[in-house]
Amino acid sequence: MEIMRLTAKTLILATLATALAAPPTRAVDAVEEVASGAFGRDSAARPAQSPVIVPQRIDLRVEVRPELPTALIEADFTFRVERTAEVVNVFLRPDMNLDVIEDVDGVPLTYRRRQSRIRISTPSLDAGVVTTWRFRYRATFDAPLEESGQMLLTTPWYPHLRVTPDPEEFLRFVPMPMSLTATLPDPWVLVSSGTNRVADENGVTTYVWRDSVPNQTIPLVIGRFVEDNKLDTVGFVRAFLDHRNSSLAKSYVEYIASAATFFSERIGVLDRRSWNFVAVDLPETMSGLTLPGMTLLDVDVVSREMAFPYRLLAHEIAHQWWNSYIEIPRGRDAWLREGLPTYSSLMFLESEYGARMMRQELDRSQRVALSIASPEPLEIGFDMSSQEAINALNYHKAAAVLHMLREIMGLDKFIDLIRALHDLEEDLTTPVFVRLAEEIYAGDLSWFFNAWLRSADVPSFRVRYGYERVEARLPRYELRGVIEQQGAAIRYPVRMRVSLEAAPPLETTVWIEPGSVDFSISLPSPPTGLQFDPDGDLLYHEVSVEVLGPLGERVGTTSSPRPARKEEPPDAPTDGA
Repeated sequence: MEIMRLTAKTLILATLATALAAPPTRAVDAVEEVASGAFGRDSAARPAQSPVIVPQRIDLRVEVRPELPTALIEADFTFRVERTAEVVNVFLRPDMNLDVIEDVDGVPLTYRRRQSRIRISTPSLDAGVVTTWRFRYRATFDAPLEESGQMLLTTPWYPHLRVTPDPEEFLRFVPMPMSLTATLPDPWVLVSSGTNRVADENGVTTYVWRDSVPNQTIPLVIGRFVEDNKLDTVGFVRAFLDHRNSSLAKSYVEYIASAATFFSERIGVLDRRSWNFVAVDLPETMSGLTLPGMTLLDVDVVSREMAFPYRLLAHEIAHQWWNSYIEIPRGRDAWLREGLPTYSSLMFLESEYGARMMRQELDRSQRVALSIASPEPLEIGFDMSSQEAINALNYHKAAAVLHMLREIMGLDKFIDLIRALHDLEEDLTTPVFVRLAEEIYAGDLSWFFNAWLRSADVPSFRVRYGYERVEARLPRYELRGVIEQQGAAIRYPVRMRVSLEAAPPLETTVWIEPGSVDFSISLPSPPTGLQFDPDGDLLYHEVSVEVLGPLGERVGTTSSPRPARKEEPPDAPTDGA
């Protein structure tokens, strides 16, 4: 049965708290500025206006009767008065059913509704006063909880204030305490990303939810958990799926437990008491969403008819470390914001299922990254010109670049780098990342970051080689060749694998340079073939290999956009990251 959705996309849980009063002559403009910040639109171009009121906290009580398609809500909105005012404007969804607004003494306040704003008249509020108003309203759902089996209570914009109007940064907020109390009959429970305190009495459970984590979107779901597991490093992992897919819960919990344990050991420990996994009906363009202590996947992804979303789920779990724990605030650092979780998911697949599965997913990321007709530099992040480029480059190319950095630094130093990022006491930005990478590598990496972050160019290669016998009594052979680079100017230690007539394959590393580079390899037997980058570590468009015979005559040329992987693991993920 389909998840029940609010008739309104949001309740006023957060919009109440983000609402600010306006100066008497600019009331509408001030409210619009706050509302645009809450919804993620850019309001930086507008003149800054100091608020009349500043939200302090919001406390909600929700009553849900499973047989009714309605939730009754009381919201106590506490704020500090910055300037004397007799009118306060509050943002409120036009399709919410508002019953009454009361002041701190329980006296009803007069209000007038205009589209999505409520203009509230009040006795004079003196500067410096801290007071609380109570809003009573109702939310209407498509069907009662008993019919749906799951109720998406809200998808609010989290109640925080914007700190900086810098258009280059993601919205940043000051944490504000928020609590929600819901009393539910068994077996219904409140699912949230915050900390739940539970009290049971006569078959009725009261959930007290509170959090002050600076995120914009904190969904709350009412339903029933079907599987849980205790983790020493994370706490309880609890899964909630609708009745159609409840049999899948055990596999999801086990996967989350494995991934969370891996990331705790590889990146760093998170201090979480519980972790909720929920399948919900997410917006059309979204397959997954991660909040502190909560991972959500779209219901269409979690289905018996679908392949298990190995990579997608690992990506979302990794977001608990990257973004939920480590803040990456700037839009132009999106390659870190999405690339770190994407590559972390590949590292987990490598650890859990082997190198073959990781290589397959890396190869897929490389191909997606190369599919963009007009590529743009990674350093501009979410400022790219199309959604297609944003997804292909910030997720997939970024993961390929992080893999190449791992190959240059070596696995141990790369792990030291991501652990150092976990221990940061500052926001993670590209300059911070580059600085730490060079400190741990103990050398200059500008040549790497110039090529892969500040340039959109991706190379192609032409390899020509031949060989000759150089020792007669103890046969030895010398393979000599040249690698020509086209379309870009990168340096990279590329592996070359030479197959031999009478010996196992021989592998060596050649540093490719801008333009061309000569190389030679001493062999115990005549070569029968040469593979350029046999493991697929390097991102490139195509490579052609021209083979010269013993006397220098041309034997043949092969060309490939990328060596296709002939074999896929039987449980390979098919879902996008």
